[in-house]
Amino acid sequence: MATAGMNREQFEALARADKTELVLDMTEVTFIDSTGIYALVEGKRLIYDRGSKIVLVPSPVVRRLFDLVFKGQRYAQRAESVEEAAAIFDGRA
Repeated sequence: MATAGMNREQFEALARADKTELVLDMTEVTFIDSTGIYALVEGKRLIYDRGSKIVLVPSPVVRRLFDLVFKGQRYAQRAESVEEAAAIFDGRA
């Protein structure tokens, strides 16, 4: 809850700046609740509505939660590291 509003503002700023590639580094996240999930879903909508792409680098906690919440659906393409995410955008992965 403490950072959800800040995250939304950051997504909105990225959408306004017409960023086309976003690496969402969540490797240090140890807790996320429904407010955080909602902020991420809204952020994804903002980014995808502009034609941009997201690569998620999840922590184990985030990976488990996303597997439960988004059963069969994919929030975003996933990578094991920020370097791997960058390689996806560079076309190397």
